[in-house]
Order: sequence, then structure tokens, then C-alpha cells
Amino acid sequence: MARLIDNIPERPPNRDIRQLARVLRFLWPYRRRMAVAGVALVVAAGCVLVLGQGLKRVIDAGFSGNDAASLDTALFALLAIVCVLALATYTRFYSVSWIGERVSADIRRAVFGHLLEQSPGFFETMRTGEAISRLTNDTALLEVVIGSSASFALRNTLIMLGALVMLIITSPKLTALVVLGVPSNDFGEQEPGTPSEIKQFCTTNYQVDFPLTEKYRVVGAAAHPFYRWVAAHRYRFPGTTPYCESHPVAC
Repeated sequence: MARLIDNIPERPPNRDIRQLARVLRFLWPYRRRMAVAGVALVVAAGCVLVLGQGLKRVIDAGFSGNDAASLDTALFALLAIVCVLALATYTRFYSVSWIGERVSADIRRAVFGHLLEQSPGFFETMRTGEAISRLTNDTALLEVVIGSSASFALRNTLIMLGALVMLIITSPKLTALVVLGVPSNDFGEQEPGTPSEIKQFCTTNYQVDFPLTEKYRVVGAAAHPFYRWVAAHRYRFPGTTPYCESHPVAC
């Protein structure tokens, strides 16, 4: 039977990400190693979040408190956190890389075995380059996703959620400033439009996807009560002038 390569139609790309669920059966044999990688991932993310508290302890108890013993203790604790972070990061990276290579090899073996079971007629409608691509490029891409990209995404997600929780615990009101955008025309009249026009401009030009509030005044007598509260309760450091005394217009 003659094979006309030019008459073989191109297969449309499948963009259904639900097909990736089939990879789970290849991951299941390595569930114990995945559990180890998961624990290391949580520990590493926790260490990154705790580093900030360790530095806070070094500055507050050591430098600001002029206490050499407290400074030594804080520095040793910070060093211990860094060591745990390094060990957890190594364990996570080694484990996910190991899993990625094993899963990639298993998928290649399964695809090759499936090709051997096909009838000769199958290869009359299947391009040779496409079959080779399944064995090389596609499995290599899955290895990158399983062996690195997925773990990086999970780590960054945990760090983001943990940092957000710490921000909320520290100051719920100031956390809203991070999560919400507040348009204002008080700084060089940079936002003179309506709230809907401002949102459209920010979305189109800066790809802003976080929520935007209504347009508010933030300085002067007509400022929103929240910003008046921030101005009145701004942190004061030794030797500095209270904010409302040095910025009477804003208050």
C-alpha cells in the first residue's frame, strides 16, 4: 500500500488540560517520594517566611536593644534557619528531579509499547515525525513540568499565601493597601477620569488584575477617614517629628 505523506491531514492541537490527568497514574508509583518532596517544599517555604522574623529579631533585640547576648542568639537562630532552608531546598529539588526523570522514562516506555501494538494501517495515517515527537519533545516537556515547574509554582504559591497571612496578622488595614488599588487624583492629577475610565486605562496599559476601589481623596481636609487615620498614627522614630506636625496640609 503506497503511503502518500502529503495527503495525511494535520492533527489539530489538543488544548484540553484535563488530558494531563493521565499523568497521575505514572506519578502514583512514586507517591512516597512525592510525599518527601511535599514535606520539603512546605519546610522550605516556611523557612523563607521565617527569615523575615529572624532579621526582625536581629535588629530589634540585637542592634536596637544593644544586647550582645540577644544578638548572638538571634544570629545563630538565623543561621540555623538558613541551614534548614538549604537542606529542604536540596531535598525538594532532588526529589522532584528524580520523579520527573522516572516518570518521563515510564511515559516513553508506555508510548513506545503502544506504538508497537498498532497495526500497519495505523502508520499509513500517522506521520512518522509526530510519533517521534511524542517520544522525545512531549515527554521532555512533561519532565520539565513535573521535575521543576510544578514544584516552583507550588513553592511560590505557598510563600505568597503565607506572606499574605502574615500581613493580615500584622495589620489588616495596611494589608488592604497591598491587595486593593485606590485611585486618587491628589498626586499631580494623574487620575482625572472616572473610576470606570481609570480601571479601563490600568487594565489596558498595565494589565492590572487586582481590585480597584472608588476614587478617593487621600490628603487634605477632604481625605478619606482611613488615610487621615494613617497620617495620624504613622510610626514615629526617635528624633523625628510627628507626621501631622511636619505635614499639616495632609492632615
